[in-house]
Amino acid sequence: VLNEEQQDYQFTVLEGSLPVLFRDFSAPVKLSAPYTEQDFKIMLEHCDDPFIKADSSVQLASIYVKHNLEAASRSEDLPVPVALIDAYSYLLDNISADTDLLLLNESLKLPSLSSMMEFSDTISLDALIRIRAHLESSVAVELADRYRKVYETVKAETPAYSVGNMGQRAMNLNALYMLALAYKESSKAEEASKLVIDHYHNFQSMTDKLSAMQTAVHLDLPCKDQILREFEEKWSNDALVMDNFFRVQATCPNEETVFTVRNLLKHPRYDSNNPNRIRALPGAMALSNPVALHRKDGAGYALLCDVVTYLNDKNAHVAARILTPLINYKRFDEVRQEQIVKYLNKLMGMRNLSRSIYEKVEAALKQELINYFIFFGII
Repeated sequence: VLNEEQQDYQFTVLEGSLPVLFRDFSAPVKLSAPYTEQDFKIMLEHCDDPFIKADSSVQLASIYVKHNLEAASRSEDLPVPVALIDAYSYLLDNISADTDLLLLNESLKLPSLSSMMEFSDTISLDALIRIRAHLESSVAVELADRYRKVYETVKAETPAYSVGNMGQRAMNLNALYMLALAYKESSKAEEASKLVIDHYHNFQSMTDKLSAMQTAVHLDLPCKDQILREFEEKWSNDALVMDNFFRVQATCPNEETVFTVRNLLKHPRYDSNNPNRIRALPGAMALSNPVALHRKDGAGYALLCDVVTYLNDKNAHVAARILTPLINYKRFDEVRQEQIVKYLNKLMGMRNLSRSIYEKVEAALKQELINYFIFFGII
């Protein structure tokens, strides 16, 4: 029981044991413990607690990021993530009939770029983009044979909903993406394309089709345009399904996605007055695609500013929500800070600015003003 400001406890454990703090107790606390990279690797491979297992995977990635952030900032060659690859290899080699595939799939996921942005108070975005791409491609290439085996052997028996089918499908689709990435990184883009489009055609569940489409779009495979065209032709009259069509393209981790989203805003199936369409297209880019949103030339901020301006008197609550990623702009580099402040000031200068948008923009710019006064000793 922790009920004092400071308490000391002593435990006796067998020599060579690894204490797993908070096992069976995922408390909302910040834990500072002298765990090493090897400790997290062991916990990822062998601990039976779902939270500890998944968290150990995140911690391994976090250690790699922190150790290589400066090198990535200087565009130096990055080392192979040996500990992460070894742990993933162990997990993939030990799949059995008793394996919880949903848990395994979570444990094999690299943290998203947005998650990596929370590893430190300041955001070295360009370095993080490079590190995450390196981690993902390294794991895919090194473990390609294992992912191929999983893709060929772990499949949902039917499209029907069940926990078992969910786990099998999740692992199968994870393997599809990583195998396609391995092919592409090995200069076999056509093989990757064939793998993905065959999956799109051969599997009937919407989950499978969306995942194949996302893999094709996010990896920029040759089959991308064909899959998008076929999907649109079949589902163009179903607005909720078309949300996924927009979302997949809006979340493509590429700077050029900004211009893709601008073009899609003119798509005949996009309704700029429908909250679901807004969340699926400009909202998805703003909230889930830092690569596109935070282009250094400000094109992502310009697009978001245009959307928020349009929504000011139509749906201010949605506009304020998708504006959220710009509020803590002080964590970014100076170039991006200047761009964000420029567009926040542009919004603040609008006539009849809604209260919802005003409060967010004012809070951000007020902090900027306070920092200015502090710097010059005014307050």
